Amino acid sequence: FMQQLEDALNVGLCGNFLILLATMCFAAFSLVTNWGDFADMSQAVTIYVTFASNVLLICWFGDQLTQHAESVRDAAWGCDWVGTPVPFQRRLMFIIATANKQFQLTAGKFVPLSNVTMMN
Repeated sequence: FMQQLEDALNVGLCGNFLILLATMCFAAFSLVTNWGDFADMSQAVTIYVTFASNVLLICWFGDQLTQHAESVRDAAWGCDWVGTPVPFQRRLMFIIATANKQFQLTAGKFVPLSNVTMMN
């Protein structure tokens, strides 16, 4: 499921991420070029903060999704499976084997959406 989610969202997230970052660059450029004009500067700062908060939310939710994917693996590993029926044990082994694959939600398969990305 997580790989299908990554495949479905990576292109859209890449476009969204690039538009947000380009707008932030234009807002920063506008702030510097309009230095001294309070109205234009406040507008540029407002736009920059608004789009930076969008990037923050996207990266935060990507990090939360990655952490929840890892918590499924940990929950399955910590399950009290001794003495349970064999079909349950097989299903649990399948869940653990599937969850051991590293998952990281990305924008365009090259920018991981995480708190580290937001801080950079």
